[in-house]
Amino acid sequence: MAENSNMDESIIRNNHYEVNPEKMKNVRQEKMSDEDIRRIVQMRTDYLEWVHYNFAKKVLKPPKTTNQTKNR
Repeated sequence: MAENSNMDESIIRNNHYEVNPEKMKNVRQEKMSDEDIRRIVQMRTDYLEWVHYNFAKKVLKPPKTTNQTKNR
């Protein structure tokens, strides 16, 4: 089985992962300003913080990364 590189499937823009536009040629893309993107990301972050504050009983630490998970 060939390894699939995530770099082929996504790009980083404004410090966030996005789908590589080359993969989206069959879907008409809507143009968004950087300010709209920042606003949406901030709204999502605010919502996740609200959910965490109101519903989380405890915070779990992420698992330690091993060589096996790094290479995926």
